[in-house]
Amino acid sequence: MVRWPLHPSPLDDESLSSWLTRLAAAYEMAPATFCHHVLALPPTSLDTLDVCPPAELVTMLADHTGWSRSRVEAMTLRRYEGILFETLALPTSQALSARLPGFHPDRRRGGTEGSDRHKGMQLTSWLLPRAPTATMPFCPVCLADGPVVYPRTAWSLALITVCRRHEVVLWDHCPACGEPLVRRWVNVAPLGWARCRCGVALALAPTMRAPAPVLWLTNRLQEALTTGTVVLNATAALPAHSYFAMVRTFVESVRLRWAHQPWAESCWHSLGIDPVAMRPQLAVPFEVQPLPWRLRILALVGQLLRPWPQAFVASCHRVALTGKTLLHRVQGLPATMLAPLEEVVGAQDPPMFTRFLLATGREAPGLGQDPRAWAHSYISACRRVGLATQAIRARSRALPPLLYDALDEGLFDERVDRAVARALVRAGLPWGQNRP
Repeated sequence: MVRWPLHPSPLDDESLSSWLTRLAAAYEMAPATFCHHVLALPPTSLDTLDVCPPAELVTMLADHTGWSRSRVEAMTLRRYEGILFETLALPTSQALSARLPGFHPDRRRGGTEGSDRHKGMQLTSWLLPRAPTATMPFCPVCLADGPVVYPRTAWSLALITVCRRHEVVLWDHCPACGEPLVRRWVNVAPLGWARCRCGVALALAPTMRAPAPVLWLTNRLQEALTTGTVVLNATAALPAHSYFAMVRTFVESVRLRWAHQPWAESCWHSLGIDPVAMRPQLAVPFEVQPLPWRLRILALVGQLLRPWPQAFVASCHRVALTGKTLLHRVQGLPATMLAPLEEVVGAQDPPMFTRFLLATGREAPGLGQDPRAWAHSYISACRRVGLATQAIRARSRALPPLLYDALDEGLFDERVDRAVARALVRAGLPWGQNRP
């Protein structure tokens, strides 16, 4: 295959449509003419090639430019398949049916479809709509950086609301006239789209610092896409697909789609936002929400996940969601997130936690060792949360006889030790000296 003499290198995170536009410009041709006469493509929008280009097109571009097929495919949205979503052909409502089971702090579980006016829209989970009238986010600092202005592939993700490189919030409209930057405009003016129709350069948009929780989530996104795993707060590594499923679960949990969602409403109140004002915007699927609302959702999710699980447990306590009820509702979380959450909840109420584990057929901490050793650690945990002997006995009567007998002996030994200690103090002897 003959190499083209001119073939500009793909830029960092550049979309395929942008690269094709620069290839056409290198030969002083319009993008549509280049695609039709050189690439033998039927009349089509350049934007559609970013989703799932024909296999023969990828091969042709690789052969003529010398870049590998994988590098060419990396400029399309197929790079996110198997991580962010199963396939580009799977609509959001079906993708969400496979989300983590059994997790919802507000208990109610139901359909994940959007409002009626969005039911006919084919949305892919985490991807912004590909309609020509849909808005396209951009980072003004990225547009101002470097001699080449080009759209990034990451800007097509609904999860991306900030620029992790410059740590600023993205825009999706003109800073001067306020008109949205729509994908149709990018196709009409591929070489000059960085200017609004009113003539103002989009790079002149003022910058706003990215909220710390959203920037943290965005960095975890990059970590998942590049390494295949995510580490949350020094816990074990979480596989990328599990991480995105978990983030999706939290995103859906804070959406206000029902009449009564005390936990989600409390979370929004904690940010100083009125849930009544949020409800109309949050009723629609996440992918079609305006950028400012997606930014707010991700800020809330980031706060709930960092640090994990203390912030989440505190949010549940605000609506009196504690103990056994909370543990029942979080069983769908991956083990790497469930274990530290159970540790925190268990430390707050050891009797309840032990009864819960036994009732659900799981082994309580220390049950694999000698019952007396278990009783010692159990009593110590109860004392740390201020439980008196009478309260420990009353809240532990449902334990199996073997455990309760060991607990009874442990409490008796503890009582004897206290009596001996007091006697030694009265005798003026140090602990352990002349002890019976």
